[in-house]
Amino acid sequence: RQMCIRDRIESICFMGGAMGVGNRGPVAEFNIQNDPEAAQIVCCSGCKVVMVPLEVTHTVLATADVLGRINKFESRFGEMVVELLTFFKDTYTRVFGFESPPLHDPCAVAYLIDPGMFVCQHMRVDIECSSPLSLGQTVCDVWGDYSDKPKNVLVAKELSVPKFWDYMIAALTDADRVSPVNNRKRQRDQA
Repeated sequence: RQMCIRDRIESICFMGGAMGVGNRGPVAEFNIQNDPEAAQIVCCSGCKVVMVPLEVTHTVLATADVLGRINKFESRFGEMVVELLTFFKDTYTRVFGFESPPLHDPCAVAYLIDPGMFVCQHMRVDIECSSPLSLGQTVCDVWGDYSDKPKNVLVAKELSVPKFWDYMIAALTDADRVSPVNNRKRQRDQA
């Protein structure tokens, strides 16, 4: 018998969706709204699926303290990381009222590195694929009575933000040591 690819997948972890308010529409998050049908297929695939929604990623903020830790690198690499982390700062302040910009996709990677820093709930999640009002909404059965269908997604509800940033700063420190952009800066400074 040929093995199904699903049998080879330990888990699928994605940053996407929201349990409430979206960032692309009233209830839709950007990643899911771009291809809601694909998201529904993934959620109903039978694989272990982990969703890290906006409610969690919006707690992982690139605060002045975090940016200060990165600025201590005193390198071109560190400057570039700060530029990337703050690229959408003005938009998040203007549109969402955030003082500091959030970090999204690395939160899903963090789950794969250390699931213990998350609090999760197994629930039924379906994706709205047809409504013009809520296309891309992740409909999360938080209370467990929305559907007779089985629970299919482990939804992150909390993340240890200090632990996340400790992991991230450690990884960035290692990357800073070997980054070729730092070598170019040293070469320019020596010229």
